Amino acid sequence: MLRDKHEPPPVEGDDATFVDLSAENPSSTLTRVVIAVWILSLLAVIGVGIGHVMLMRRELREHEIQRAVDDVSDRVDLVLEHSMPQALVDGEPAAIEAFDAIIREHIVRPTTAGLALWSPDGRIIYALDPAFTGTQHP
Repeated sequence: MLRDKHEPPPVEGDDATFVDLSAENPSSTLTRVVIAVWILSLLAVIGVGIGHVMLMRRELREHEIQRAVDDVSDRVDLVLEHSMPQALVDGEPAAIEAFDAIIREHIVRPTTAGLALWSPDGRIIYALDPAFTGTQHP
């Protein structure tokens, strides 16, 4: 009996679950399963990586904000220890002007959004925006 050279060899027995893994059948079930698992694994790794990058960006942003607040707070404490005259608390214009010069020289940076100092009764003693100085807030 002559066989075509591209014809798979005969299989003996009644095994209906036989999978042909020969080169003539590259899209076998096993190959498809391996490729599917590989693709899903790759997608999972990419998804975890993207999630990690997003989380790290949020953490970095929160850290930078906290660092900026701490930095301004430290500078304000240092300046206020030596520069908080009663005349400023009383709202005298010359004291406010002198204090403003100190604040702008030692505290305000290009990234400073705003600054205000309140008295215990809720009156703004000083603000970077002069329109707020002297106003009352609860």
